[in-house]
Amino acid sequence: MRAAFHDTGATAGALPPFPGLGGGQRRILRFFGRLVPRSAPRPGNRTGTPIGGCYAPGMRIPGPGEIRALHEKYAPTAEAFALVHTHCEIVWSIAEQLISASRPDVDAELVRAGCLLHDIGVYRLYGDDGRLDHGNYIRHGLLGQEILEEEGFPEALCRFCSHHTGVGVTTDDVLRQGLPLPPADYLAETAEERLVMYADKFHSKSRPSAFLSPDAYAAQVRRFGEDKVTAFQALRAEFGDPDLTRPVPDGGVSARA
Repeated sequence: MRAAFHDTGATAGALPPFPGLGGGQRRILRFFGRLVPRSAPRPGNRTGTPIGGCYAPGMRIPGPGEIRALHEKYAPTAEAFALVHTHCEIVWSIAEQLISASRPDVDAELVRAGCLLHDIGVYRLYGDDGRLDHGNYIRHGLLGQEILEEEGFPEALCRFCSHHTGVGVTTDDVLRQGLPLPPADYLAETAEERLVMYADKFHSKSRPSAFLSPDAYAAQVRRFGEDKVTAFQALRAEFGDPDLTRPVPDGGVSARA
């Protein structure tokens, strides 16, 4: 099985963000299939938050009920739905705790949507026999991005699927490890993306599912290089350690030290 690095709840891949135009030119973004100048009027903007290298003001963010319906639509079995959707709910419960403790400045509504959507691509890895294609698991982030694009969601939401793996997949990771992904940097850029990535590290969808302490994850990711440990410690410094003893949706055994 190929693996970029240990991703306890997720995996990888995506297209690079739309770049801005430099040299004093206006930044451009693709928003629901349209190219919109950053300076164009946008009535009804909700936040105007810069997201994933793009400016996405006025973006409609789906709520938990709509996201659950998407999981039900794409889940091939009730068992797959329970495994993936419960994991996503647990990741949100961890992120919500971290927001309350240390990061009230982040967009909690956007983080909630990112947590609840980030692993939806896992469903496309189930075969007709109900088995998960572990050999291509690294692709589930890209597959999730494809699902959200097909559903008409903007890039800022699609990126939560394709940019949450491990502590970030680089072009060098893809090429050096021969990963089945288009060579690109799949890195979390905004605070919201980094928080979803970080919260995902503390719960595994393995059988039985389990929680991982920060030290346990750091030990696991070390086999992929000290740079990965450094990246994880930077996330830890930014958001703090979650309390994994607090009540969360049923997610398996307690944290491993």
